[in-house]
Amino acid sequence: MNRTEHDPIDAVLAERLREFMPPPGLRGRLMALRPQTERHPVWRWAGWVLAGLAAVAVVVVAIVPRESPADAMRSEIRRFLDTDFEHDLSGRPLAELQEWLAQKGAPVIREIPPALAAIPPEGCRVLEWRGHRAALICFYTDTGSVHLVAFPPGTFDGLKSMPQIVPSGDWLVAGWTGRDADVFLFGYEGEENLRKFL
Repeated sequence: MNRTEHDPIDAVLAERLREFMPPPGLRGRLMALRPQTERHPVWRWAGWVLAGLAAVAVVVVAIVPRESPADAMRSEIRRFLDTDFEHDLSGRPLAELQEWLAQKGAPVIREIPPALAAIPPEGCRVLEWRGHRAALICFYTDTGSVHLVAFPPGTFDGLKSMPQIVPSGDWLVAGWTGRDADVFLFGYEGEENLRKFL
């Protein structure tokens, strides 16, 4: 039968339905009966993986010790000392080197250990580390070289007034805080040699 032909039954149904008034809220109730579409298993699996990775990241951050600023500085300065760097000023007495460093805005170390102050310095240089200006004074001794690095006082937390020696790669580094600066003495000829200059 042709769909365009008039069907008397359709006409009767249309007439009867015109008189029918649906109850209020019927559409909402019918929509609520629709089955909820479930996420594809792949997306569910991906969600679990992401949640697991987030949990692992939290644990790693909580467990893995972060490098302290002092440790980071020791690592970076020691790498610099291992290069073929040049001095900004050399062949001058210690007092002249300190005066020059002060003019460049670097900290002045007035409390240099006497055994170190008795050695003629090789030279000095101004260093920049994470926005801090530091003074580097190099001494070459019969048993090896030692390098004194000074930062403004209070740059590093946890430094004590008595030198504390810690290893940093092949180097040993003694660190202490003084009235004028946070001071670090780098040496790589062994702890006994380094202690002679503290």
